[in-house]
Amino acid sequence: MRGAIRTLRGVRGRDLWQETPRAWASGGAGLWLNPRLSQPLCETLLRADYPALADHIWLAASGTSGSVKVVALARAALESSAAAVNNHLGAGPADCWLNPLPLFHVGGLGILVRAAMAGSRCEILQDWNAQDFVRRVAECGATLSALVPAQVHDLVVAGHPAPPSLRAVVVGGGALDDSLHERAAELGWPLLP
Repeated sequence: MRGAIRTLRGVRGRDLWQETPRAWASGGAGLWLNPRLSQPLCETLLRADYPALADHIWLAASGTSGSVKVVALARAALESSAAAVNNHLGAGPADCWLNPLPLFHVGGLGILVRAAMAGSRCEILQDWNAQDFVRRVAECGATLSALVPAQVHDLVVAGHPAPPSLRAVVVGGGALDDSLHERAAELGWPLLP
């Protein structure tokens, strides 16, 4: 296996680097870096060689350890996941996804893939703020979204009721505490942990 990977090396990170994963979602390839990474670390990642894997996207992820690792995600895996979520939600062209997650994380990228595959509209919330999220859901008539538990916490602590257009919110990136889930449900949030 090691020899096989070695023979595929030779693609520089700078050649894969893109500002937005929207291009990859429509057929490109790419490397996406968290803009909050230090400049020296970004430069190191952009100079590195990556295996030439067709139909993959490279993400710099820190996971739970906090140390940055670059991982390859296959287009087929992202599309399979998106198809399963869309099927479960009954997502289609009449839906609008509001994406409050960073596009350089699998959660944010997953929303783009789901929307593209369902023919749904997708709106992006650039920076997380609970009040802005609720306002944008109402403004664009979002029917679907995805959050992490910390974002659910922000909505509950602020006492924001769910806008009526929202029919489902996928919650991932960590376990959703049962009491937080109950408090969110009391505010009308249609959460799917």
